[in-house]
Amino acid sequence: MEEKALGKNLRKKRKNNMDYTKKSKIKNLFSEKGFPRGICFGSKAKYKKQNPQNRVIFNALIYLSKPYYDLLEAGELEFSFENCSKNYGKLEEYQVWHGDLDLTKSKKDLEDIAKGIGEDLVVTDEFTEREADIKKESL
Repeated sequence: MEEKALGKNLRKKRKNNMDYTKKSKIKNLFSEKGFPRGICFGSKAKYKKQNPQNRVIFNALIYLSKPYYDLLEAGELEFSFENCSKNYGKLEEYQVWHGDLDLTKSKKDLEDIAKGIGEDLVVTDEFTEREADIKKESL
């Protein structure tokens, strides 16, 4: 019984605005689709050489789209090497995945994930600059 109360208190203390259950669901969807977190491809040069036509984003970050664009429209995101950590701090609670991403191979799976959570996603490079939008409803 104490453990349940402790867990409830920890969830209350999270700075994360995203519902804990929703975050777990999103993590599960990424796992089910075979998206490991973190470095996935090993040698970046070798992967690019083996997949020259693919759109590959190393150290990609995936966020919920609405908070990303809300901050962008408010002028709160600055895209430069010096400001990338500030951007990350503002976006961290809306990050749903990170790692090396072959967008060419993964776009359909990402669309399925967006549909599964009912929200659009935005893929960024490691400096949090937008690379691709993933819609929950394919056009």
